[in-house]
Amino acid sequence: GVYGNDDILFAGNYYTHDHCATWVEMQNCNAVFAVTESGVCYGAYDKTDIVVSSDYGKSWTKISEVPSPVRQITFDGTRDRLLIPCEDQIIYEVPTGGGEPTVFVDFTDFIDNGGYITKIRKIVVDKKNPDLMYICNALGVYASPASIFRSLDGGKSWEIINRDLNDGSVGAD
Repeated sequence: GVYGNDDILFAGNYYTHDHCATWVEMQNCNAVFAVTESGVCYGAYDKTDIVVSSDYGKSWTKISEVPSPVRQITFDGTRDRLLIPCEDQIIYEVPTGGGEPTVFVDFTDFIDNGGYITKIRKIVVDKKNPDLMYICNALGVYASPASIFRSLDGGKSWEIINRDLNDGSVGAD
């Protein structure tokens, strides 16, 4: 459920407000990716539209549009922004109130030491220390030596932190 209300759930483009007794199809939202502690919901519609709902999915308003299909949306409440990994391997930044997206991190030309092209799926921001951030690669820990990236400076620089399994070792740490 969402913060403070286990009766509200989202699945794809459906929501329930009665603990799964009934499901309602959302209009103008294909998927909910982030719900704030105050109940504001952020989602995507028609692949590239960023939408917001202040009534737990009953209605949606477009606040921005990114140039590539959305993979995920992260709410960074400390900096009042959304971070949006997209299929073009760029993470875009959009103010929570809406506006034009700007490039936060560009991984389009990054190829790890195993020759894999990075496929960014998710970015996570630590709530207590927003300078601590993680990016997950879609290829997974076992398929790529560059699956998890970490930033200690709010996204200005990134380092690969997972173990390089191309060294002959087996399994995760």
